[in-house]
This record gives sequence, C-alpha cells and structure tokens, in this order.
Amino acid sequence: MIDFQILEDGETKYLSWGQLCKLTEIKPYMPSTHELLALKKHFAEKRGIPLDDVQVLMHGSAIL
Repeated sequence: MIDFQILEDGETKYLSWGQLCKLTEIKPYMPSTHELLALKKHFAEKRGIPLDDVQVLMHGSAIL
C-alpha cells in the first residue's frame, strides 16, 4: 500500500495511491519510483511547502 503523507500547517494529511487513482480516474497500477518522486515534488510545489514535508510511504514506512 502506497500513501502520501503531507505535513501542512502542523497538520498531517494522508492520500492513498488508490484514492489518487480514483480522483484522476485511472486504473490502479504499481507506480515507478520516478512517478512517485514527481508526485512528491508536485504536491510540495502546489502547496508551497518544503519537499521534506511530503513523504511517500509504503506499508507505513517512508520510501521517499
């Protein structure tokens, strides 16, 4: 299970890969590391937060 953990304004928010696929109406698949890193950067830039405040988790452990 892949999740994005976003720390913003002292609040931690989570977005699962499954939720992201559903929101973008794409069929769930196993993303590459490059895709996950691009999404991590995108979330940080869109929210105006440091890149380190967005973590990609796999089964609860940070991978990016």
